[in-house]
Amino acid sequence: MTVSRTQEQQSGGVGDKAPSKLTRVTVNLGPRATRALEYIEVASSDSRTDSINRALQVYAFMLEVLENEGEMLVKRKGQEAPEQIHLL
Repeated sequence: MTVSRTQEQQSGGVGDKAPSKLTRVTVNLGPRATRALEYIEVASSDSRTDSINRALQVYAFMLEVLENEGEMLVKRKGQEAPEQIHLL
């Protein structure tokens, strides 16, 4: 990830409950990450900003679970047993 500029600003948009600080970053995505982002946008109907924000939150949660000696399991439809998720 390349951060070209960091800017904290007050958000005062319509519907905001309270001002929040935002950080602006520029990210260079490879082809695989670009396809993943496009898929997320279509599947969730979320904006790019919301998709990236949520992805970062999920990644942070996953790291926290693993750092605390937890494990992550996923069971796909039709599978008998869950499989363990490993982050490389």
